[in-house]
Amino acid sequence: MPSADSSRGSLLDTAYALDPFALPDRQSIAERMRQLYALRAVRTESRVGSDSEIADVLAINNVVESWFLALREVHRDADLAGLQDIRDLFYSNAKDDLAFIQWLDRAAPVTPTMDAARRTLLDQLQQKMVNDAASPVSGPRRAAAIIAEIRDQQRKLVTSLVSGGCADDPSVTYRQLLATLDSSLTRKRLVEAWSRIARKHAVDLQHALKTERHQTKLPDLQLREVLTQFHEAAIQDVERLRAGIGPSADFYADVPYVLQQKVRGVKSGLFSVEEAFRTAQHILAAGAGVSLTVEPAGSDVWFASLSTAAMPLAHIRVEFAGTSRRFRQNYTQPVRNRVFLADGWMPASSAVSCGVTRQAGAALKLSFQNLLSLLHELGHALQHAWPKEGAVNVAGLEGVPPEASETVSLFLEKGAFTVDIPALIGRPCIEEAIQAARTVNMMTQRMSAPSRAQSARLALAVATGDQETYGQIWHGALKGHPGAISDVVDSMIEIAQDEPSQGPWRYVLGGIESASAVSARLGAAALMASDRPPLLDVPAYFTFYGAAQQQVR
Repeated sequence: MPSADSSRGSLLDTAYALDPFALPDRQSIAERMRQLYALRAVRTESRVGSDSEIADVLAINNVVESWFLALREVHRDADLAGLQDIRDLFYSNAKDDLAFIQWLDRAAPVTPTMDAARRTLLDQLQQKMVNDAASPVSGPRRAAAIIAEIRDQQRKLVTSLVSGGCADDPSVTYRQLLATLDSSLTRKRLVEAWSRIARKHAVDLQHALKTERHQTKLPDLQLREVLTQFHEAAIQDVERLRAGIGPSADFYADVPYVLQQKVRGVKSGLFSVEEAFRTAQHILAAGAGVSLTVEPAGSDVWFASLSTAAMPLAHIRVEFAGTSRRFRQNYTQPVRNRVFLADGWMPASSAVSCGVTRQAGAALKLSFQNLLSLLHELGHALQHAWPKEGAVNVAGLEGVPPEASETVSLFLEKGAFTVDIPALIGRPCIEEAIQAARTVNMMTQRMSAPSRAQSARLALAVATGDQETYGQIWHGALKGHPGAISDVVDSMIEIAQDEPSQGPWRYVLGGIESASAVSARLGAAALMASDRPPLLDVPAYFTFYGAAQQQVR
């Protein structure tokens, strides 16, 4: 067998040529991974650390990680378990990590791109070693323990009002009860009881809560001002919603119930998968200049490809109505970054899950909300694949600033409110149903805007030590409706549980920027430009919702 070094070209090219969603048997995967590990070892033993050697190491890491991620996404759990020793070789190997750090530290790349890649990988490895060596957080009053105690008491409260058990997250059951209990008095008492639990633990949770600072391109002061402006506008907007329901309507106890009555009249199964993809094709072409092609690969699985006139961008596995609990949620898992090989660019790969509810044996039908979720996740896959400056280890979503991570997805969603879907798919009979679904979605977005704004402001305040903003929100809640305290505590719980993601303000900024782009008639390509200025037209957000509401009535 030739050495790993002598067969470098064929080894890496063959590895990248494999479709990560159609990998060979476990033994073949293990053999290829060991060859790639040997090649990486040869590269890191070099005293030079040249551009080509760093590029090889990044490519090996990229392709090996893509195989593990893809095996998980296609449910090859037995193969994942059988490859645990290989996984440990790459990812749980302190000796290798230390040697790797020393090699990167003395490496001497020539180009700024490879030097930036070297520094990024060095930082990641050093942080990994710190995390691996750190002791677990101790103490009975840490945030996780307090949250568990809050949720336990909340679960006991709502379980007494439902038959058949409570959801894993009692706040889900709480919201369902507020939307379905016919008695306004019972709903108000539920809000008050829920609030007492929140008030009892709020101070302890505030003291325990620690959030690591997320890096943003915006100065803290500008970000704080934008979030405050959005929060104030959102509060004024929901007051108009409440007043429209009735002068004595309670925002916490009555508005969710009235909205649910509207939801009951909305047809859920509006589109076939083919019709949803046809709509997505039109929106991606018009809004991003990107072509989408799709083909079925099973009852619930489709393969999609994104491309521009100049190049292929992405290969995407889309799964609907997965059988496991994990696959009933909506998410995008980047699998492999774009990489340049000898014969050109290898497109990125992503796995998309769109949770769709359906009865056994019934044809798969998508609701308007499912269509929005599909567009949203395709937006993440597009942003993952979009050409970026830098080496392969920053060529995907990790190269997108946190404050821009939701903008493109929310921009594509907005296309579903402006395109004539019935005409596009040739079904004028569903126009009224689509209008109703749009209206309900817009009302839901408007109702949730204050809590999202509050979470974003609190997250920034905790991350930057901004006691003034925290104090304003806290004291305002103390003097307000009993439900306001619950909102503050729910926001703090969200912040505490948001550690692995990119910052609670990303959805708020993404909503503002996407609405600003629609108002300014910008496309998705402009939103993905690395040097673009922030688009922070807060009134455009509420103008879009209001205009959309009026348009679809």
